[in-house]
Amino acid sequence: MRKLSTLVILFVLAALSFASAAALGADLRQDFVAPPLKYATRPLWFWNNTAVTDVGIAEQMQQARDKCGYGGFGILPFGGGFWPKYLSEEYFEAYATALKKAEELGMTMCIYDEYGFPSGSAGAIHGDGIRRFADKHPTP
Repeated sequence: MRKLSTLVILFVLAALSFASAAALGADLRQDFVAPPLKYATRPLWFWNNTAVTDVGIAEQMQQARDKCGYGGFGILPFGGGFWPKYLSEEYFEAYATALKKAEELGMTMCIYDEYGFPSGSAGAIHGDGIRRFADKHPTP
């Protein structure tokens, strides 16, 4: 009798596992046909040599999602004409606006923690025109 109970339990578990796998397979197929926003492209969003405003952020994010199908961004501030000043209180307020809008639109934001393109460029000029690495470690 005990063997029969164990077999029944194993059969029920196998049936449930198969049903779950089948449902998951259907979801995965549908995700390839019409990918959810969480799988959509998240390009770098260049805030280049311009003043960034709350209105501009909201409008661009809405259009990027609706017209381009973007699922989010990594913000990249760049250039001497960029405002608000990088890492200022106003900069963080603009960034917060983008985060709030992303949440509202179901988008995902990625962290990009540099100003300009200093990674791997050993001595290149940053977005603000300062050669931090080269100035700190001049070549002999």
